[in-house]
Parts: sequence; structure tokens; C-alpha cells
Amino acid sequence: MRKKRTLSKDDILIYLKLMNDKLAKQNLIGEVSICGGAAMTLVYDARDSTFDIDALYKPKEVMRQANL
Repeated sequence: MRKKRTLSKDDILIYLKLMNDKLAKQNLIGEVSICGGAAMTLVYDARDSTFDIDALYKPKEVMRQANL
């Protein structure tokens, strides 16, 4: 059985920066609302890592256009 990779706070921040850089390069603005384990890892330091990033994003068309 394959072991699931976890995402640390630093990993999540790196991915968010990459997303921001890609949006900025395309002169686009988007919003991401993070919830679940990723939020607990980022904001509250309640856990060391998470298995995924649960999020809502908008505007949907802009975020999809960014091809993330």
C-alpha cells in the first residue's frame, strides 16, 4: 500500500505562493478560502500537517483560466 504524502505548513505556503505568482503573471486576481485540516495547520498550528487542501475559490472562471 502506498503511503499518503502529507503537507506541512511550509508546503501549503509554497503552493499558495506559486498560485499567487501564476495569477500575477497572468494579471489575474482570485480568492481562495481554505478550510479543514489545512486551515488548522496554517492558522491555528493545531496539527503539523494535513493530507490535502480543502478550499473554495472564486471567481471560478478566473481561477480556471489561470490553469492551476
